Amino acid sequence: MGKLKQYFLNVAKWIDIGCNVLFFGGSPREYVSSRIGRNTDLPGWRGKICRFAERLLDKIFGPGHCKEASCEPTKAAPPCTEARGA
Repeated sequence: MGKLKQYFLNVAKWIDIGCNVLFFGGSPREYVSSRIGRNTDLPGWRGKICRFAERLLDKIFGPGHCKEASCEPTKAAPPCTEARGA
């Protein structure tokens, strides 16, 4: 991967994590996709927003993107074994 491409990828990741921290009060070790994937079962308007965002991101990045991201083992979110069939 070229240096310029890697630079823009790093900036995109920084923006993603920054949005999670600034707008959701989330962990600086977690991406927005992961947070959305974990919160789709919330009741009320928060769950509705997460379900809408999940559908949108899954169309962009592929089916199951948010659920798979929410199963990444990080300090912010424990690993999710039921989605991976483990």
